[in-house]
Amino acid sequence: MESREPEAPSPGFLLDGMLGTLAKKMRMLGFDAEFSADEDDTLIRYRSLSEGRIVLTRDARLAERLGEDSWLVSGMDAREEFASVLPFLRPLGLPVKPLTRCLDCNAMLRELDREGARNMVPRYVWMTAERFMVCPRCKKCYWHGTHTDRMLAEIGEMVEALTG
Repeated sequence: MESREPEAPSPGFLLDGMLGTLAKKMRMLGFDAEFSADEDDTLIRYRSLSEGRIVLTRDARLAERLGEDSWLVSGMDAREEFASVLPFLRPLGLPVKPLTRCLDCNAMLRELDREGARNMVPRYVWMTAERFMVCPRCKKCYWHGTHTDRMLAEIGEMVEALTG
């Protein structure tokens, strides 16, 4: 029997209050991307150290104080912000696991059987969708709809940028 070394845990990220859309994009890829909407720099620093998270910030002073535990993000929109962190992300070689995290709260999604989804989604969705996922933290339900195709196209572009 072939033995495999255990996979090293992927680093988690903590994005400051100005990077909510970037946090969602990273979650779309399956990256652990917590969003820190209202936390001050002291709490962000504490969480970074205690949770072993890399801080993504637009705040140059915070990035300077945190040193290698932070990445300074630039750009006018989420696409440019993502491009600005590519030089940091690429060397990490993180596994991409699309649509496995809740876009709202970052928890890992769980499979939900059809019956469990019955009262969580519109009737038409329940009757037509084949697969459902649920967030165990915030209870948001996900399914493959027309929006999913657009997201998968965007994910494809981000993966290409990551590996390119």
